[in-house]
Amino acid sequence: MAPIRLDTFLPYRFAVLSDRLSQRLACVYEGCGLSSPQWRVLAAVAEKPGRSAQDVVRMTPMEKATVSRAVSALIARGLMRREADDRDGRTSRLTLTADGERLYGEIAPGVLAVEADIAARCDKAGLLAAMDAIEAGLAAETEDVAVDTVPARG
Repeated sequence: MAPIRLDTFLPYRFAVLSDRLSQRLACVYEGCGLSSPQWRVLAAVAEKPGRSAQDVVRMTPMEKATVSRAVSALIARGLMRREADDRDGRTSRLTLTADGERLYGEIAPGVLAVEADIAARCDKAGLLAAMDAIEAGLAAETEDVAVDTVPARG
């Protein structure tokens, strides 16, 4: 068997690209004292105020404990607040404070500039379509595995 050529092996290329993009974005938000998980939580809540920590876990590639620590740190810094959901007291809703909104407003132009630089180098719509197709295929495989691993009832 021939060795895998990493320069053409897509999973490897995606992993390297993801790491490089994360490092480049970190240059923007780390100057404001945020870690990567804190930035992701801040951005997720800024996009849709009232999200729960579980919503953030579902939409980001982070574990529940990582999101919980990031939320706690953002609350301690006065950038976010957690309030009980009116309909379900077991769920907390997250919103940015005025300081959180101000910090997000300072960081967002920098991360959008990174994205604009990337988009200028490729066909953004085509890249998004390819990513959507890959994600849909992976999600379908995950669902197939989940169905295959559920014990039969009988």
